Amino acid sequence: MAITSDGTNRPADADQRGPARIVTISRDADVRNTTLAQNYTGFLARFRTSETSENGKPSLNGPEGLARPELTHLVYTRDRSGVARLYVDAVAVAEMTVGGTTNVWD
Repeated sequence: MAITSDGTNRPADADQRGPARIVTISRDADVRNTTLAQNYTGFLARFRTSETSENGKPSLNGPEGLARPELTHLVYTRDRSGVARLYVDAVAVAEMTVGGTTNVWD
């Protein structure tokens, strides 16, 4: 990500090897509570629960080609039943169930 002259964040490169973290809450590179990231030309989310790895895997992966060097609205949600969704510019682009609880968060 790069901060542009108008103060907004935009991808500095539309193809980043990653996951290149956009935002994360984590202890280190291997133990994370949650992450939004760019991976090549797509986006992904990781959310650690009692049923995922310490790194929040498996990741919720959006399709390739959505990361562009322009202002992008990226949102991750997870409802009470565990259904997680990734939205890019207000459009749901990926969905999966992430079971478990967050009692494992640091």
